[in-house]
Amino acid sequence: MKIAITSSDGVNVDRHFGHTDKFYIYELKGNQFVLSEKRNVDKYCERRGQHEDPEKLKNIYENIKDCLVIYTAMIGDVPADYLKEKGIRARMYTGPIEKIVNYII
Repeated sequence: MKIAITSSDGVNVDRHFGHTDKFYIYELKGNQFVLSEKRNVDKYCERRGQHEDPEKLKNIYENIKDCLVIYTAMIGDVPADYLKEKGIRARMYTGPIEKIVNYII
């Protein structure tokens, strides 16, 4: 099981889905989640009000399609619905990544 997290520092979930340029991927190994990799993506929103680019959203999905859940500070309806249709649940949360990975276990 893998989860994707939007973070600016690798410590906290603090990035909006549309503003992130990387995902921290955590993978369940044994009975704990460990950081397995960072995946770079093009931002879905380059600036306020400019979004809903289907190609960018598709490319982001291709980068995280092996994840079951994404934790992000904020996500709009369009990307959340798109990911849901593809089998990825989006959860909004802000705070320490450690708290999320411990909670899931």
